[in-house]
Amino acid sequence: MKKSAELRRLLKALAVFCLFSAFSTQHSALAVFEDTGTGARATALGGAYTAMGDDTWSLLYNPAGLARSKQPEIVTEYSQLLTGLSDGSNLYQYFTGVSVPLKSYGTAAVGWKEVGFSGLYNEQTVSLGYGQWILSNLAGGVAVKYLRQSFVVPNTVVDDSGNIQAGTPSLFSQNGNARANLSADVGLLYRISDRQHLGFSVQNINEPNMALDANDTDRLGRAWHVGWAGENTRKLIITTDLSMDECSSCGMRDYSMIGGLEKWWGSASSSEFAARGALAVGNRDFQQVSTGFGYRLKNLNLDYAFVFTLSGEAIGNTSGTHRFSLAYRFGSNKNALLLAKSHYPEVDEFPIAVLEGPENPSNGVATNKSQFSKDVGTRSRSDEPQTNARARE
Repeated sequence: MKKSAELRRLLKALAVFCLFSAFSTQHSALAVFEDTGTGARATALGGAYTAMGDDTWSLLYNPAGLARSKQPEIVTEYSQLLTGLSDGSNLYQYFTGVSVPLKSYGTAAVGWKEVGFSGLYNEQTVSLGYGQWILSNLAGGVAVKYLRQSFVVPNTVVDDSGNIQAGTPSLFSQNGNARANLSADVGLLYRISDRQHLGFSVQNINEPNMALDANDTDRLGRAWHVGWAGENTRKLIITTDLSMDECSSCGMRDYSMIGGLEKWWGSASSSEFAARGALAVGNRDFQQVSTGFGYRLKNLNLDYAFVFTLSGEAIGNTSGTHRFSLAYRFGSNKNALLLAKSHYPEVDEFPIAVLEGPENPSNGVATNKSQFSKDVGTRSRSDEPQTNARARE
């Protein structure tokens, strides 16, 4: 019995290595450092976040989106990837990140991501990014990533006759059980208007080699993304992405097109609820649906996403991916409320007390559009906070 268990563990460890070290003949589910998405909001939108990001999650999609961040923020997530595999494998993902606006010097962000497989395989990514407005309507960003993959090394080997012996497989004894390298992402974000943005990003621009054997080649594929996101006055957001993943070492390219919708209900001054959904299609019969919801209570965001691949996956039948994320923004959301009001002029009620700041407290609430105009008419709608006191009649 013990011999059989050791053999199964050894074979599973070797299978994991093969699975993560080569691209599938279809859209791969588990290539080395495969983009599994990050953040429940972006995931529920199918990953169509290239032009939509305005928070810490932009670090993983388009670092130029960091320039839109207005408040310090901390985010975290937990995911169960590809649940329901027939062998009971546990695929998980963690992420924690922080972003800090540096006033007129843009926004810096740092993030840590880990993907693991049943205690046998582990990937870690440490990202450091920066985004800044280059022109009044054009932002740029860059992210540098430290990538490390490692395997749990079996303490047994199987000879040609199928006998189990103590020892270390030659693959690991000659090359170790871990490999690390650096990678980089770059991005641009063009602001068409306050409600529309165009985004462009390139991930793994240097295609780092992550092969365990130094004499082998297993480069991460360069990924190109172009996206558009627009919002109407009814709190409906439409986002689209066109993507191309290329692998120079294996001579393959995958294309995909994603369309996503997000609808918000509620008031930005108290609490809001969002429903999201997306459809992704690509070459080699790739089809994937995603959905989710979000709840925002002032500076706190709770989000959930579910992803199910209809076709094109090489990993086999699964019950989909579940992702939960939490985000908290520090400080006043005064400018976000001003911008929200400019987007939704049909909303009659708006909290003036939030806009005044501690230097001029009040419990007054504007109950109509004309009163709101009088109270904040002298304020700028730019991203930077204004220090002028509220005009009074």
